Amino acid sequence: MNKPLVVVVHGMGEHTAESVVSEVSNACNVALKSYKSRNNPEKLITDFVDIHAIAYDHIFQKEREDIGKNAEKLEALTAGLGLPKQFLEVLGNITEDNFVTTHILDLIFYASTHGPMVQLSVAEQLATLLAKYPGRDLHIIGHSLGTAVVNDTIHKLYSSGIIGSDGQKYALSKQLHPISSLWMFSNASQAYFDFNPFRNIANIAPYISIAKPSKDMSTAVRLYYNIMHKFDPLNLYPFEPKAGDGWISVRNYKNYYLYRETEHLEHDLNPHSLSNYILDPLVRTRFLSRIIPEGAFIASQEDKALIANLPITAPIPDEVSDAFSAIRRPESFSEWISNLKVIIEAIKEGSDRISRFGG
Repeated sequence: MNKPLVVVVHGMGEHTAESVVSEVSNACNVALKSYKSRNNPEKLITDFVDIHAIAYDHIFQKEREDIGKNAEKLEALTAGLGLPKQFLEVLGNITEDNFVTTHILDLIFYASTHGPMVQLSVAEQLATLLAKYPGRDLHIIGHSLGTAVVNDTIHKLYSSGIIGSDGQKYALSKQLHPISSLWMFSNASQAYFDFNPFRNIANIAPYISIAKPSKDMSTAVRLYYNIMHKFDPLNLYPFEPKAGDGWISVRNYKNYYLYRETEHLEHDLNPHSLSNYILDPLVRTRFLSRIIPEGAFIASQEDKALIANLPITAPIPDEVSDAFSAIRRPESFSEWISNLKVIIEAIKEGSDRISRFGG
């Protein structure tokens, strides 16, 4: 029997396909080991599924290098985004290996002219992968910025298709290539659409996108899991549809969609971490049971209940909770980006303090 495909679309920051596959595989293996009663206790996650990562950071890395050689390009890139002058001065230190160059700039790149380039790259990689492994169950993970990329790309790929500069068209079928489950960890799709001044170029409203759940093949997805940590920076403006608000039918909402807000930190002190999301007690059992073929992952109900009710043993650093308390809901792209910077720097500061001094 062919193993399911688990395809991961990474978020902001520096990533390679290899680093993403390694992170997801390691988190899944730690999660598997936590079930003492499970069958096949000697097996790893890659014995059950094939994990592939779709990377697009190479596009951003080239842009970082170009801006390092020509600062005026940064000015042109950010025109129309409403970023304050002092923020642009920080961005000007493009050659420095700091938070701004590896995180905030990625958000700006995708919001400006690079959105279509990223979507084309993701479409090409996904279509090529599915052509290589036809007939496999498909599960997609979007994390952070990757959730916006997934929302936009899936809609285009499963509707009109995406055409490259060479005229090559990439298109997938809702009937032939259904997404068995879509995992959106730290969902940024609503913020990107609402705040991005250039959204008509690249972004699709998540309420319109066919990256939504149904069982009648009218959309690209069968099951949709929307998971957000309470103190994740992107929780400043989450995608959080309600039953009856027009996103999907009330029946589909109840049967094929799940939203969870969590406060657990199981891997490290970063509430934005993909590993934390996979290992979260509110996610772990459901995630493994969904991506692993039926019958291959069996654990006792006592085991599952024990994990689901694990206490929060790693409280959020004070720096992060204080930063959240001080910030109001953003109303523009500039405010959203500035607030994200404050929160993520607070996460780094709190994590560094605790790693140095403890508690």
